[in-house]
This record gives sequence, C-alpha cells and structure tokens, in this order.
Amino acid sequence: MPPSSVTLRQAQDFLAVLAKTTTSPSVKAGFLAASQYPDGTPVASIAAVQEFGASIRHGAHTTLVPPRPFLRPAQAQHQAEWHALFTASLRTALQTAVSAQQKAATLQNPTVALQKTGQAMQTSIVNAIQAVQSPPNTATTLRHKHGHKPLVDTAQLLHAVACQVQA
Repeated sequence: MPPSSVTLRQAQDFLAVLAKTTTSPSVKAGFLAASQYPDGTPVASIAAVQEFGASIRHGAHTTLVPPRPFLRPAQAQHQAEWHALFTASLRTALQTAVSAQQKAATLQNPTVALQKTGQAMQTSIVNAIQAVQSPPNTATTLRHKHGHKPLVDTAQLLHAVACQVQA
C-alpha cells in the first residue's frame, strides 16, 4: 500500500476524533452557568425547580414547589419562529456577501444569524416567565414576597435570561 493511502478504519478514526474536537456554531438561551443569586445559588437551579417543581426538605418539614413551566412552553410555541428567523437572517447575510469567500465564511460561522436567533429566544423565555399565572403562590410564599405574581419577586430570574453564541 503506498504511504499516501488511508484505510477506511483510519478515516473513520480521524472523523471520530474530529467530531469530538470540532464544535459547530450554535446558540443557546436560558440561564447561563455564571448567573447566581446574591447568596451564590445558581439561577439555573432555581429555574429548574420552578420549571419542573420540587419537594424540598427543611428538617422535618417539606415544602412542595409546584411546577410552573416556562422554558418548555416558550420552546414549543416559538421554535418554528426561531428557525425561520435564523434561516432568514442567514439568507440575508449570504445575499449581502460580495465574494465566494465571504459566503463560505458566513456559512462556517453564522454569528449574526445566531445572535438574532438567540435574542429572539431570550425574549420568548422572558415573555413566557411573565405570562405564568398559575398555580398561584401559597400563603407562605406571599409572606416572603413583594407581590402576588408567580416567578416574579426580585425580577432576578427575568434579568438572568441570556443568550450565548458559540462560534
């Protein structure tokens, strides 16, 4: 076998390594790892408790937090819009690219389209949090809050919603 030939197995091994080391451009929205409440509690943890509900033990007492989903409804209601926005933004970027090199660079790293999509995702999540009305807060919760609106007290959860583009 000449030194320049590659076996199928070698090619498969190379592609497997490449897949593990190469990341595709992507966007995510929600609660990023660095976002914390003043006491150090990750906002993502509180968001998960609110999204799915929880049973929290305090010694002999257990507090039940009912689910108040907002992430899943936002995704279900707006996923098609996000896809359409990304497609339209990418199409516009490709139409404004002058050279074939610019078009290739846009396809390899569609940062502008991803950023627009991420901002739309972020807005959808914030709107979904604001739309949650039930289940209502319990009397115990109301004693600790400034208002009656579920998921909104200090607005830290709302302000922590962010998007991040990985290029």
